[in-house]
Amino acid sequence: MIKINTYKNYLEHEVKELLEDQLFSKNCTHTNRDSYGPFACSDWVIPTLITIHFVQPFVSSLITELGKDAYSQAKTKLSNFSGKAKLKSRIEPTLGNIELKTKFSIDLSFTAQINDEKILKLMFPVAFTDEEYSDATSCYLDFLKDYELGLTSLESIGVELDNRFLKISRSIGVVYVPELKSLRWHNPMPKELIEEIHREVERKKHNRE
Repeated sequence: MIKINTYKNYLEHEVKELLEDQLFSKNCTHTNRDSYGPFACSDWVIPTLITIHFVQPFVSSLITELGKDAYSQAKTKLSNFSGKAKLKSRIEPTLGNIELKTKFSIDLSFTAQINDEKILKLMFPVAFTDEEYSDATSCYLDFLKDYELGLTSLESIGVELDNRFLKISRSIGVVYVPELKSLRWHNPMPKELIEEIHREVERKKHNRE
């Protein structure tokens, strides 16, 4: 099952086309929210204008039930949809008269339910082109397929499963790296904080010795 959440007046025609497509018509639900307002939170947590969420192993079930051709078609259609999202004019988040500078675009995100009730979230950097949107979507779906089939792991894209933040957070953010043609984990903890934690761990270790 796929859940598509959108905000009013954004990519309505494109979403309608996707919902009417034979591959998605029986597997999608759509929620249209009224308006997009300001959000006081880290930019990687800010809701996007469109969120496409995979509730269950949709990718691998496509291959199992409908064959590889169906998966390829679905991947192409979702990748093309991503490119269209980038081509549309964006509504930047604001707080009063203050424009918030964000690292990640608020146009679109993909999320998927994975093991241990975690959510794998694909985010798109603001600087990405429409082609990179499409490439990122294709790579994300391939990763989901391989992950569901047991052919890859979160560690392979740099996720530190023992990370303190991941132990309390439900969401795991990932970003596509064009130079590597691969996904990589986005660690939301500031570099300075990570270094401080490492120093504290080493200090306690030294004191015990």
